[in-house]
Amino acid sequence: MLFELIKSLSPSEKGYFRKWASSGFDDSGSASYLKVFSALDEMKVDDDEILSRKTKTTISKLHLSKNYLFSSLLQSLGQFHQENLVQIGLLRTIENFHLLVS
Repeated sequence: MLFELIKSLSPSEKGYFRKWASSGFDDSGSASYLKVFSALDEMKVDDDEILSRKTKTTISKLHLSKNYLFSSLLQSLGQFHQENLVQIGLLRTIENFHLLVS
């Protein structure tokens, strides 16, 4: 699911995530989940063994990084699409209002 999500991101979304994720880290100490993101982005198939070798991470740590990456991606996408989310929220409010009126 994570692999497919990363592959479905637009270049703008990927760039935004990289900036968002690296904002709290210096170049030498970037987060392991950002390394996992970059490796998955380059890969053609989702394979934990290959990913583990590419990121020089054990499988158990890799799973932790992937879980953190998934939640971080969702947070980042929420901020990236914040403008659209506000519009969707307003539409739902209007929809609820129409339901209550009728």
